[in-house]
Amino acid sequence: MKAKKLLIKIVTGILFGLLILSFAVWGIGDIFREGGQTQVIAEVGTRQVSDRQFSQDLNREINRLSQQFGSQITMEQAQAFGIVQQVLDRQVGQALFAEQAHRFGMTVTEPQIQQEILEQPAFKDQFGDFSRDRFIQVLRSAGLDEASFVAAMTRDIEREQISRAVIAGVQGPRNLAELLFNYQAETRVADFVRLPHDGVTDLPEATDEQLQTFYDENADSFMTDETRDITLVQIRPDDLLDEIAVPEEEVKAEFEDRKEQLSVPERRTIEQIVLNSQEEAQAAKDQIAGGADWAAVAQEQTGSAPISLGTLSRQELFPDLGEPAFALEVN
Repeated sequence: MKAKKLLIKIVTGILFGLLILSFAVWGIGDIFREGGQTQVIAEVGTRQVSDRQFSQDLNREINRLSQQFGSQITMEQAQAFGIVQQVLDRQVGQALFAEQAHRFGMTVTEPQIQQEILEQPAFKDQFGDFSRDRFIQVLRSAGLDEASFVAAMTRDIEREQISRAVIAGVQGPRNLAELLFNYQAETRVADFVRLPHDGVTDLPEATDEQLQTFYDENADSFMTDETRDITLVQIRPDDLLDEIAVPEEEVKAEFEDRKEQLSVPERRTIEQIVLNSQEEAQAAKDQIAGGADWAAVAQEQTGSAPISLGTLSRQELFPDLGEPAFALEVN
């Protein structure tokens, strides 16, 4: 047990040591200056946080809090309230987990992301089913497009997997565990006596003053819930389609503005063989180039079948894997 705790402390220390050694910030104030080229404001290993990426995340957070509080938060207030530092800390933390996931060779598949999205309560309709319209509506209200949300979901899955690996097997102090158990398992033994109404006699009749006092102290119990009569007029887009003619020029302009949302990214169905050295990789490549079966080479070299990564777009893969995968010819 001591050895396991020591191992967990070492892994945790490595993760946060990476953050301390690799994190470099050149100044928060610089990112609010207009003009100039895109700057890198933070680095964690090979991961970078740009001023543009930071500004977009910060603006979304300010807009979210402004809607929540009912008034627009200024940039000066955001800095005074610590919102700026919170956003930066969050992005650095995300970069830390993304860097560690890359070093571990972790890959989040498309089915995983789809399952996570389908299970989100915010995207379900009144019947408990996933609603594509509600999904788009929630993303728009949050200032996100679908690609950005999927990227964020990928980071969340990676972070959760790493966190689980770090804290797996960690046990709390015995005293704390006993207190929590006693609180959750606590019970009571109660004795009671039932007194029927007709068994209570010889009670004095209440005076008007006593009745008024009781009513004043319990007025809410004698009130009927307030009600409203509502008339709802619903107009759906389908009801007006026959009356609206959209010029082709406007359709083209709208498409150009939303091309990234409406375009379907190119995808590849990818399998990979994970080998221990460049020499083994070259040997496998030579076998496949010579006509050997891909699965047979994987079985021979690794003792197992190839690893399927699913059908993914270029943006869903690490650059080191995505670029060569999409550069290959079909099949």
